[in-house]
Amino acid sequence: MLEGVTGEDELFHKIVDVAQKIRDGEEELLPYFGSFIQNLSTYVRKTGGDFATLRKRLVKAIGFLGEEFLNQCLRGEGEIKYDKIRDFLKVSDLTGFLNTARGFNRLIEELKRNGTPYLDIIKRIPELDDKNLLDEKLKESIERHGEEKTIRLIASFLKYPEIRKVSEVLLNTLERDRVIDVLIDFYIDTDDNLLSEQIYQYLLAHANDVIPHIDRFIKSKDMVLIVKGLRLLKKGKPDLCIPRIGELLKHPNPVIQKEAVRALMEIEDKRCVEIIKERFFYLTGEEQIEALRFLGDKGEIEFIKEISKMPGLSMNEELFNLVNEILKER
Repeated sequence: MLEGVTGEDELFHKIVDVAQKIRDGEEELLPYFGSFIQNLSTYVRKTGGDFATLRKRLVKAIGFLGEEFLNQCLRGEGEIKYDKIRDFLKVSDLTGFLNTARGFNRLIEELKRNGTPYLDIIKRIPELDDKNLLDEKLKESIERHGEEKTIRLIASFLKYPEIRKVSEVLLNTLERDRVIDVLIDFYIDTDDNLLSEQIYQYLLAHANDVIPHIDRFIKSKDMVLIVKGLRLLKKGKPDLCIPRIGELLKHPNPVIQKEAVRALMEIEDKRCVEIIKERFFYLTGEEQIEALRFLGDKGEIEFIKEISKMPGLSMNEELFNLVNEILKER
């Protein structure tokens, strides 16, 4: 519920808004409330703000919930209300769980870097690593929101290093083909560059599973998506990726041709050489020159001799000179 909310004022107004909804009867928001205030207090401390002033501001703005209740939600410097966090983790939905786990994983990483004790947090909040509890949250989310929305929710946490592994574990729990399909849509739709990069990294790590969906990339009108698709193909098994990369040697755009040639040149497989020979004359300009150098390095002299006999070869001076250079060296 705090996704995309940044800055002290924006966080503060979000908390006030939630408090008003609680006052108006939406008590189901209570489990989130303490977590929201903790997010704000953490932000204030990290940005050098005055926590005492924040406390007074909150009490003044949300006094209708009761000062004692608000003080219970606020934690003093260095104090963690373990029982409160454990209760929240148990009753929260998947979003609340991941947001809270993210906050504590970030704290743990910070403590590790500073060389200060952190095992107490892990020991006293075992729910952070409770796979059964996490699976229960996942099931509840799918039942309540559906599979696609749940996948997008989990994927939105990939951009946070502290919770990325947990997000990947959750995604890997679900049916792979469905996850890939939804993530490709999410990747294409999102304007969040950091998130799109992490979704793409996930897709790269599961390239073989992406290849059945690769037309979404390589048949796009967006050149960036085509190039991204090529890079996904390069990560796949040769049997799956070589034929699809070979198709792109026929692409009318020289940028795509170049990427496809280079992709085939990087794969150690004899079939790549054969595909480049077979589709050599679909290539143009620099791409043709680059492919010819590659074929010369691979010892494809008979093919190059055939090219040397072509009428009108001398009209392409760069290609003519390269053919003669390679044959002279042999």
